[in-house]
Amino acid sequence: MKGKIIINLILYIILTSFFIYIWVNEKKLGDKIRKNRDKFSEYLIKILNIEKNSIKKTIKKIVNTSETIITAVILVLIIQYFYIGNFMVPTGSMMPTIMLKERFFGDMVSYRFRMPKRGEIIVFKEPIRNKDLYTKRLVGLPGEEIKILENGNLIVNNEVIKGKLWEDKLYANAGYLIHGKKINSYYENNSIFYSDLGNLFRMDDSGIHSDDNENEYVDFNKRLFIDNKVYYYDKPFKINEGNPYYILNLPNNMSLKMVYEDLFPILFLNGVPVEINPNNEDFTINNIDNIFIEEYNKDTKFKLSKNGKLYSENNVVNRVQRRYTSIGFIGENTWYIPKKGDELTIIGKLNAGSGFDTEVNVEKLQNILSEKPELVMNIIPNLKFFVNDKETGPILDILKNKEVIENLNAKGSATIILNDNYYMALGDNTNNSFDSRFWGMINEKRLRGRTIIRFWPLNKIGIVR
Repeated sequence: MKGKIIINLILYIILTSFFIYIWVNEKKLGDKIRKNRDKFSEYLIKILNIEKNSIKKTIKKIVNTSETIITAVILVLIIQYFYIGNFMVPTGSMMPTIMLKERFFGDMVSYRFRMPKRGEIIVFKEPIRNKDLYTKRLVGLPGEEIKILENGNLIVNNEVIKGKLWEDKLYANAGYLIHGKKINSYYENNSIFYSDLGNLFRMDDSGIHSDDNENEYVDFNKRLFIDNKVYYYDKPFKINEGNPYYILNLPNNMSLKMVYEDLFPILFLNGVPVEINPNNEDFTINNIDNIFIEEYNKDTKFKLSKNGKLYSENNVVNRVQRRYTSIGFIGENTWYIPKKGDELTIIGKLNAGSGFDTEVNVEKLQNILSEKPELVMNIIPNLKFFVNDKETGPILDILKNKEVIENLNAKGSATIILNDNYYMALGDNTNNSFDSRFWGMINEKRLRGRTIIRFWPLNKIGIVR
């Protein structure tokens, strides 16, 4: 680590001195560049044997423009790679912390001189295609053991991870459609499809329907079908009330049967369905330990205003504890995060059942994953990774080692001493994030930087945590 710091220190002294020199001698360098640019233009004109003045002017203009663009691109690339990166998040995996297609500046300096810290939002080159930059939150450091409990708590070395970095801004919504909104459903193959059960229906004005209704509250004792009408693309259809069913008559002799008990409005907090005990406008929450921070309990009374704000004793609830899910390959397992010097053992085979030929070479493996990254999901179940006899997540970078591949094919196992530290990262939008739970550990060499400031959209400029 000391050697790496010294090398980076020398590199940054040279780079920074270079930029200071350019800034101090801007006028002198500009004149020198112009003279050399003119010489190069004259040289081109001479060897091309051009005599027309109009063509001479065009060539000079092309040379001038090209030099300006090339110089600017080189300087920008140096700045973005070594100082401040410019990134865009193309997916919703970090919502609500970073929303879809927001842009931010990244600190590209810190990790060259120190190790990352838990909770930082890191930018790294993903290990599957080995092409794209991912943005996730760092949750596990080298040498730690990590587990996700059924209630959504993140456990590191047998301790629950808590704090502001592990909370999200609360957003609440009920599971029925707001009056007047377009119905998001469609027909296909004699079936009806919808993104949410409530999207087939709409209520009268007693539902959540306006940002102005801050002092009106949702009554969760009321049924979903208040006006006994169902709308499909603004056309009403008759509802026949049965016991214990509602039958929705639809075109083409189709019908949708719904159990009567399921017709109560459902409360969602940050996308998680909440078990509530309603008492008109007030309600308590049964599974509050899975969702909220410690100041609330099962006896706390809440209200939901019609503009979507959640209240407790007339105070707005702004933050909730993030709830992770154990999807992917981590499941109920405890994963050890490898550190430099650990002994890694891989057990299993890469065979035809995993989507590859019986004999797999590293070049073919890389090419296949580059073209079809989804096949990584077929490889990993056939392999088990252990570090110092403790189970760990997949380490895809090791599958680029030719000797490891040959041993897996021949013996069904391979052992190697790790030369690098590894990390684990998850998306804040836990149910919609392709992260370490699926493809495993991140080699320290893949780290590029950390997010620091959001600069787009302009109304959300600020520090990203």
